[in-house]
Parts: sequence; C-alpha cells; structure tokens
Amino acid sequence: MEKHLQELFPDAMQFFQKLQDLKGEEREKEHKAYQKKVGEKLTAVLKETLKEEQLKRVRQLELQQVGAVVLLNGDDESGKDLKITDEQRKQFMAVIQDLQKKVAPLIKEAQSGGNHEEIRSKVMKIKKEHLDQIVALLTDAQKKQWQEMLGKTLDLDE
Repeated sequence: MEKHLQELFPDAMQFFQKLQDLKGEEREKEHKAYQKKVGEKLTAVLKETLKEEQLKRVRQLELQQVGAVVLLNGDDESGKDLKITDEQRKQFMAVIQDLQKKVAPLIKEAQSGGNHEEIRSKVMKIKKEHLDQIVALLTDAQKKQWQEMLGKTLDLDE
C-alpha cells in the first residue's frame, strides 16, 4: 500500500501546481476530474489491500462523512441501490439549493474575518438539518436500507 501512496504523491504535487494557475470554472472542473481519478486509484488500492468486510466499513464511513447529499448523484451506487426516483432527486435538489442559500452568507462572513469556529458550527448545524430533510424524503424501505448502508456510527468520543 505504501508503494501505491508514494506513486500518488508526485501526481498530487503536479496537480496542485497546475491548479494554482487556473481560475473559476476551469479550476473547479480540473479539481473534480482529479478527485475522481484519485478516488478510482484509491478504490483500486483498497480493493487490492483490504478484506471485503473492511471495504464495506470504509464505504459506510464514507457515506457517514458525505451524508445524504450522495443520493443526488444518479451515478452513485448508493442512489442506485436505494432506487432513488427522478422526483426524489428533484426534491433533494430543492433542499440543497435552500442549504446553499443559507450557507452562502456564512461563508462570506468567514471570508470577511468572522469567527471561523462559530461559523463552522452554524454551517454544520444547517447542513445536518438539510441532510435530515433529504432522508425524510425517502420511503420507509429506503430509510431502512440507508441506515444499513451507513452502518454503526463512528463516534470518536467513545
């Protein structure tokens, strides 16, 4: 595994140097493409290195971290597994748009020198509320399956 990680490091350095010269949408596009590429490489390494049970747990932790927003992406296996409908996706998008409207002023406040810890706390609270709204839009069967996909919640305070 260490060998694989060492192979990724020069790519990462090169990518971030390239990213410095880009602006706006082009920067975002390159960043997303790079994230996808690295994600695919990491997935391949993990599949090669971890046991099936460990891979399942990694996926659960990933879903816990990202949250229900992953269900917006029609290409994601989670949305496919849950059989998310186009209508549900539209409803999810409305929730996400509301989330973005509420978070945008907080981001501006942080960029203007606001209290980052206080703002972070507010953003996390708003995000949780909105992700809970997305989960509420699932059918009972989807909610049950979603909870199974999340697995046991990782609590670092235990």
